[in-house]
This record gives sequence, structure tokens and C-alpha cells, in this order.
Amino acid sequence: MLVISVLTQVQRYRHEICEKYFKEIRSYLKDKPTILHLVNEDFAIDNTVVDSKLVALKKKIVEVASQQPYWGEEVPARWILLERELMRLKAAGIKVIPRTLLEAFNQAEDVPISREELDLFLKFQNDIGTILYFSLEVLKDKIVLVPQWMIDALKSLITAEIFVLRNVPAVAKKWDMFNKSGQLSPELIDAIWTKETYPDLHDNKEHILLLMEHLNIIARPRSFSEDGSEIKVENYFLAPCMLKEKTPEREEEPSDAGSSAAAMPSAPTSDIDRFMCIAHLLVDVGSRVLRQLLRHHTVKSTCTLDQYLAKHRNTINSLKRFFNQFQMDIMFPPNGVATDLDNYDITLLSAIFQNIVPTLSQQEKDMIKRLREERNKLYGHANSCQISANDFQTYCKDISSTLTGLSQQCGDTAFEAEILHETQCTQISAIPAGSNLDILKIWFGRMQNVEGVLQDMRVRLQALEAREMSSGSES
Repeated sequence: MLVISVLTQVQRYRHEICEKYFKEIRSYLKDKPTILHLVNEDFAIDNTVVDSKLVALKKKIVEVASQQPYWGEEVPARWILLERELMRLKAAGIKVIPRTLLEAFNQAEDVPISREELDLFLKFQNDIGTILYFSLEVLKDKIVLVPQWMIDALKSLITAEIFVLRNVPAVAKKWDMFNKSGQLSPELIDAIWTKETYPDLHDNKEHILLLMEHLNIIARPRSFSEDGSEIKVENYFLAPCMLKEKTPEREEEPSDAGSSAAAMPSAPTSDIDRFMCIAHLLVDVGSRVLRQLLRHHTVKSTCTLDQYLAKHRNTINSLKRFFNQFQMDIMFPPNGVATDLDNYDITLLSAIFQNIVPTLSQQEKDMIKRLREERNKLYGHANSCQISANDFQTYCKDISSTLTGLSQQCGDTAFEAEILHETQCTQISAIPAGSNLDILKIWFGRMQNVEGVLQDMRVRLQALEAREMSSGSES
């Protein structure tokens, strides 16, 4: 009986651990696009035994795979020869090859495939995760055979502190800046990716950096003129992964502060935290507002976004100085699928508003211009990912005013209220933790609760009035 009891407790403990683990994963992904790809079932497999759940897992994999749009499609048999060639190169330890080499292998085959079909082959291999390849002009000349290599490249930079301090003390300050603010300089990259330590990374440095930039692992700050055209590109990168989260130790808020107060963002405790707050307003909230505004104007034109862009295709083509090839591919995807508005950033959106939205009012144009100028001040001329407390107040006030003004032009009161609440939360978060003004945060949360109660009462009163009017008319 004792043995059975112990085993039962162990099984219960394992079950609780698994449930907690799966819950944490789903909670982490709930606001990310990946959540749409999760299945309902969870499978906890014990690798120390022959777990019977493996059969159920295999069955589920086949079930999900068979639902994919490309399931059942035939793949040309001549592709197998090139696939084998890629596998041979990987087995030889080769990480990256020029596209011309693969083309040469293809031409040496008894039945070579056409250039157009080779593009399709490479895209397919990229989609299934075998290689990394993009048809963009700046990336199409090389093929990364081992996707994991990109992760290793970033890891080599992040974990290079001891190497830098011991072997390249001349760039120790560059490392300190990278470690603290995420500013990655060319001198630091050259010092780490040497021919002796990382020959593959050294020989393909430019392509790797372009690929990392395309995948949003790093970003190069850019400056833009008032008309939206690019005028300057900084000679360094920003690596968001190096920005460290800091959770301040704070006294627990009173329990009667309400759920809204508990959801308030923590006060920024450093210049980096303040930078990230403003970046959230500009990048996340700003892009969301401009996307909603574009939806509003396309709806007024009684057409979808794809139809709207197609109608102005000639105008867009004539304005190449405003739209680069990457932006053109976003608006008009080369694979023929519908354009995805979630991929539109502030630069592309402001260029669209400036050039192909005739229904835009002058007031809207002025506010979009201000938003773009604020973005330029923050990113285009920034020498680090930091903002002082005084500058934070100025940025927050100006950007919040612009965002709330633009949200009022979207024709959606619920969306307008959502943006107002988010900008207020960010401004309130600027109050230093521990100060007497902390009481304002509690007051703000209570005010939100009161507004919710009043709104509920307003709805009920309207329902009662409608019922009385209905009964009065019947009598």
C-alpha cells in the first residue's frame, strides 16, 4: 500500500509539473501569432521509458500535417537530386554557399530544372526549414544551408565578453556599450568574428548582418526627411535582445485599488526602460493607429486593401524613391497571396498616406508627419537605447497627443478609447516608484473601475428607457 501511495504521489506531481509547463507556454504565446498554430491537445512524453503516448503524438502529427494546404501536392522528382546535393554539402560541414554554385550543380544534372523552378525549389526548402533563403535583391545571391548557424552567429556575439576583455581590450568600451544599450558596432563585430575564431562568419559577415536585419534580429538606425525619403543610415546596429528587463521591487498596492490598477505598467527605473516605453508607443501603438486609419480610408473607398493598392499601382511604381523593393514586396507579395497589413511599419504607412490616399485631410497629414518626426528623433539620431527622465516626459506628451488625435480620425469610438487608455497608462508609468505621486496610480485604477460601472449603468438605463417607450407606444 505504501509503494502504491508513493507512486501515485509521484504521478500526481509529474502531472502537475506538466500542466504548469504547458500553461506557461500557452500563456506566453497568447498575444503572439504563434498561438494560431497550436493544437488543443498537450503531449507530455517520458523519454526514460517506452511511453505509450508516443503513438498518440505520431497520430496527431500526421493529422495536423494532412490539414496543411500543400499536403498531397506532388513535388517534381528532379528536385530530389538537388535536395541530395544540399544534404551532401551540409554533411561536409559547409554552412553557406553562393547561389551560382547550386545553379552549376543543377546544370550538371541529366535533367536540370529551369531558373524559375529553381526559385520555387529554394522557396519551398526555406518554407520547410531546410535552408534559409530569401529572394530579396540583397540576399538572393547566397544560401544558408544550416539555419541553426544564424542562432550560433548571434550567440557568438552575446557571449563574447571574456574573449573581448582578454584578447581585444581596445574594443572593451564597445562591448560595454553593446552589453548595456544594445549598440553593436562594426569594430566589435570584426574583433569577434575573426578569421581564426569564426572563419565562416568572417567570410560571410555582410550577408549574415543583412539576413539578421531582414529577420529583425538587429536593426540599423535610419534618418528620414519630412517627405519620408531616407537621408542617412547609421554605421552601427541595435540589438533589442541585449536590452535587459528590470522589474523594480515595489510595495504591494492596496487590494481595493481595483483590477485596472493592478494592470498598470511598472514605472521605468532606468533610461533604457524609458526608451522601451517610448518605443512601445511609437512602434506598437503608432503602427496600430496608422493601420486602423488606413483601414478606415480603404473602407470609405468601398474596396479591400489589395484592390486599393492595385488601383494605385501605377502611381506607386512611379514613386520608386519613396518605396524600396522590400516595401514593394510587402504591398504586392511576389507569391500572389493577399497583402498583410500587420507587416506595414510606420515608414511604409506614412509613405502610402503621403502619396496615394487622396481622402486624407490636412489635419491627418500634419499628425502623421509629427509622428514620423518623433520616430526620426528617437531612432534616426539616437546614439544609444536610452532616454532621460526629462526627455521621457516631453516625448510621452507629444507622441500621446498625436496618437490620440489620429485615433479620433479612425471612425471607431471603441478603438479611440483603447488608444487613449494605452497612452494614459504609459504616461502614468513615468511617475517614480516610491514617490508621493504613487497615489495617482491607485486613483487612476479606481477611476477606470468607476468608468466601467457608469458605462454598465448607462447601458441598463438605455435598455429601461427603450422598454418604457415600447410599452408606452403599445398602450
